[in-house]
Amino acid sequence: MIHAKRDSLIALIATLLALAAFAWGLQRLSVFGQNHTAGGAAAGIGGLVAFLGVLLILNFRWALTLTRRMERGQGVFARWTVPADIVTAYVALEAKRRWVLRSRWRPKPGRAAEVLFSDDAVLAGGRYHGLRSRGLQVFTHVHLLPGTPDVIEFQIREITTSSAHNYAAGQFELRIPVPPGATEEAEKVIAHFTKVRADAPADARFWRLRRKIGLGILLVSALSAAGGYILAEQADWRGEDPTALILLIVGAIFGLMGFVLTLIATVAIRRAS
Repeated sequence: MIHAKRDSLIALIATLLALAAFAWGLQRLSVFGQNHTAGGAAAGIGGLVAFLGVLLILNFRWALTLTRRMERGQGVFARWTVPADIVTAYVALEAKRRWVLRSRWRPKPGRAAEVLFSDDAVLAGGRYHGLRSRGLQVFTHVHLLPGTPDVIEFQIREITTSSAHNYAAGQFELRIPVPPGATEEAEKVIAHFTKVRADAPADARFWRLRRKIGLGILLVSALSAAGGYILAEQADWRGEDPTALILLIVGAIFGLMGFVLTLIATVAIRRAS
């Protein structure tokens, strides 16, 4: 589950450090030429990490926006407060499970937690988790699991490169405790998400578009890398003009991302068909 404020700050710090490494690498390469190993490594790795960091920042900031909306009550159709003793009992119950089978919600014992449900997400103790019927991460089943305490259990599946061959890969559970007196609200949650899952459209069209986008990114990246290579050849790889190096690095980074997106989309299409 996402702790939007904390995760945004961590991603921002990592991105700034990566950008500093990228800038240092470019400076070293422009001074010592493109055969400078440390400069090349810093520019390549720093650029890749910075690119991924920007994507994470955008993701976490969007999660923070959604969190604040839910905290204001926008789109929330069910809510309850889990008392401190119920949270402690829930943590103890989860501790008895094997690590891989434990719920993704792992609160600190002894603290009460507010639980909010919207049409496609849950905010539990300030931690956000999307509950969507299509995308990179989807819930496949929801039900009430009796116990001490009772919990609503969502079975979640992530699309990974291995899940095309092994559907056990990328699966986990999200369990939310239901305190006494919140049974009616819990029934509303189960009824809503059961209907959402039953009405979920096929993923194929959704992922075909993403595969086209990935292939488009691959093509543009290849053109960028080719342009950088041609400029570097014309300059006899002396590294006097950083344009060639930038084109090569940008082409490599975005090409990798385009390849990953194309691969994920292809796996998802196979799963949906």
